[in-house]
Amino acid sequence: MLTPVVVSWALKLAKEYEIGEQPKGWYALQLKIADRLVFCKWRAVFGGRIKYLLSGGAGLKAEIANLFAAAGITILQGYGLTETSAAIAYNRGSFNRAGTVGVPIAGVEIAIADDGEILIRGPCVMAGYYKNPEATQQVIDADGWFHTGDLGEFTEDGFLKITGLKKSPFKLSTGKYVTPVPLESKLKQSSLVAKAIAVGAERKFCAMLIFPNLDALHEKLRPMSLNLATEELLKHPCVLSLYQALVDEANCHLPYWSTVKRFAIVNATLSIENGMLSPTGEVIRAKIVETFAKEIDALYVEEKTERKSDVRVRNIDEEPISEFPCPSVAPATCPVYARSLNHY
Repeated sequence: MLTPVVVSWALKLAKEYEIGEQPKGWYALQLKIADRLVFCKWRAVFGGRIKYLLSGGAGLKAEIANLFAAAGITILQGYGLTETSAAIAYNRGSFNRAGTVGVPIAGVEIAIADDGEILIRGPCVMAGYYKNPEATQQVIDADGWFHTGDLGEFTEDGFLKITGLKKSPFKLSTGKYVTPVPLESKLKQSSLVAKAIAVGAERKFCAMLIFPNLDALHEKLRPMSLNLATEELLKHPCVLSLYQALVDEANCHLPYWSTVKRFAIVNATLSIENGMLSPTGEVIRAKIVETFAKEIDALYVEEKTERKSDVRVRNIDEEPISEFPCPSVAPATCPVYARSLNHY
């Protein structure tokens, strides 16, 4: 019978493991002992003769790949799109590094554009979208490069690493795709919203960063005569209720995986000068995800855990606020036929 102490010790060892590096000395000896006591039981779950696990469809955290590799369970991750006839790079044999999607397959060219986008060229790339030459021209340039919409880079030893998304649709860790534009456009119809950015790539659910129009918000709250600093004002229950109503309305007609489960109101300005907007006014999502990483992480902290963030996170299923003399908030109406039948 394994004790929690032994299991914890083995896990700690596994977390120190790095694919591609040969364990040495005392650490190597400890791994062998941990294998006899703990890791062999992990492999037994898979039948005891497992050689590889294949991972695709969503990103795999490097620490998970390293942990399983330490236990003798090698996970091989690959990358590709339907338009590229599936995988164009993958980890295999000695060419395996955690946190990467491996090296290109034979006959495939991969390049990184100036803006970080991954470009692919080769016989595996589609001829084009069926009877849609305009869409085809948008993704395949004159030199035959297919523009993936994903951002990436090559490591020093030639492994492709996915670093983010250039295109707006993103994939949740559940494998479902979310198209953020309908959500964001609906919210931006309100004068209270300057910008709204849906987030959640490789996360369990879709969430939202809302950048308020402070002038419109102060005008809306004028009857309350709230004398609060901006940061405190954005955490006020009435303000949260105002924005929750907008999110509820935006969620209508969407499948359950695309709906916003949590949101945060962020006091910041997106501009060309700070690199968050392109010269044409388009949102640069990778920059926003990087800049507001703390705020995004706070959206995904488990409810039972104390949130260590200055940003007030709002769950959309929290009870409406009634004990405050808030401005009139029209409840969001969503016809029964438009409501998703599935929920987390």
